[in-house]
Amino acid sequence: MLHADTLGAAFAQSNTPHVVLSAETGFPAISVNKAFCEWGAADPGEILRPSSSLALEKMGSLLGIPPATLTQIAEGVLATGSAFKRRVAPLGKAGAKLPVKEGYILEVYPIMDKDRVGALVARVQPLTTIEPFPVDKARDGETSHVDYRLLPLILDSLANVIFVLEVEGRDRFRFSFANKAFQVTTGLPIGKVEGSLVDEIIPEPSLSHVKGKYAEAIRTGREVSWLEVSEYPAGQKTGQVVAVPVFDAQGRCARLIGMVHDITEFKTAEREQERLGKELARQNLDLQQFNYIVSHNLRVPVANLLGLCGLLTEKPKESQEFDVALRYLQESAIRLDEILMDLTHILSIRDRKDSAVYSKVSLREVFDQAVSDLRAPLEQSGGEVEADLGPGVEVRGYRAYLHSIFLNLLSNAIKYRSEGRPLKIMVKSRMTAHDYVKVTLSDNGTGIDMQKARGKVFQLYKRFHPDCEGKGIGLFLVKSQVEAMGGKIEVDSRKDLGTTFTILLARHA
Repeated sequence: MLHADTLGAAFAQSNTPHVVLSAETGFPAISVNKAFCEWGAADPGEILRPSSSLALEKMGSLLGIPPATLTQIAEGVLATGSAFKRRVAPLGKAGAKLPVKEGYILEVYPIMDKDRVGALVARVQPLTTIEPFPVDKARDGETSHVDYRLLPLILDSLANVIFVLEVEGRDRFRFSFANKAFQVTTGLPIGKVEGSLVDEIIPEPSLSHVKGKYAEAIRTGREVSWLEVSEYPAGQKTGQVVAVPVFDAQGRCARLIGMVHDITEFKTAEREQERLGKELARQNLDLQQFNYIVSHNLRVPVANLLGLCGLLTEKPKESQEFDVALRYLQESAIRLDEILMDLTHILSIRDRKDSAVYSKVSLREVFDQAVSDLRAPLEQSGGEVEADLGPGVEVRGYRAYLHSIFLNLLSNAIKYRSEGRPLKIMVKSRMTAHDYVKVTLSDNGTGIDMQKARGKVFQLYKRFHPDCEGKGIGLFLVKSQVEAMGGKIEVDSRKDLGTTFTILLARHA
């Protein structure tokens, strides 16, 4: 166990209330500084009694936090080895020794003893006067008993990243200290960090953002915090960063004290939870679609098959009624097979999305092939196709899916063309700012009443032109194929004016 005197010495003369808690049951105090006793109007002898939980009780009373909650916080720090930090509203109960105008910051840090938490340090900082390092308050002619050589040892035992920056000029900061957690988190050796400019350690684009925050801390003279994502040898790290300016007697900011709480695992879990949520929503939508197929589209042909089978047993084989019933039976069986094939096709798209291995596909080549396949119906309809697709535009996806997408959209444009004007189809592609290719396919056909169809255009077996033949599966498959390649599709349409489909596809690197 780390010696109480060693722990307490680092915080003894600080103006910020500190108490060192044992990792034993009940978290009794093993060291407390003068600022804590003055803040809590407490006798250090009472607080330091063996097995006493008076320190937590005093903190809870002044901060408005139940002692049981403080105990849970301490248990969490003990179990995880991670620091706890929370802003607390003032209660106005403390004396003049500790201003409470803007509230407090409660912090609980683990002190590591080899490979386990040996003790906890709790401190309460008033937001008006945050003081990161102990201040020597020795009287004239006296020498403070604080051994500042112990401070790096204490900081090295903390789980959070701690660093000190010397301010050498405007926009120029140099590392003078970094604790062991800095090396563990970033993968950068301490010997390389200490003495280096931040420009040599922190990569862009984080560097410009970080320097702006340092300048803000110096300008305002207050603690500044932000969320930072950076790439280091140890991988991408996400941290909650705090920078505190330290000023000299002349009022110049001489250094910045920084702390980083690594929340990479939390953010990774948060992104995974978001992904799973979206996946669950998609699966629920699929279930709704399949439920519709089973309850409606499958039920009808199956009911017909059962009825016709019963009818056939009652009619003579040589009768006309038998031949008609047999023909209807065959048509119902074909319809049932088509529905099952649709389901198989949809499920194959979903399965392929989950194990995607994309290839490089030329957008122009696939589109030209689709136009070629529809040359006969295009000529019969008198349709005209204008394409503005660069020959070098390549996307990341499946050639068969892209061909199917263009084929379906072009077929729909031909099928739902206006009788009052020649069909005109326009296709364009443009690069976006985020490595996506934006493809728009517009026609001047009959269009769709979006007030009635909004939110239903891409649903399975939804049809909006009852006077034209169709199954209502084409646009559903188009959307499924676009999303299976990691893309997005939107539609904008006006009745009797035409329809525009906008597709975003990942550009091939």
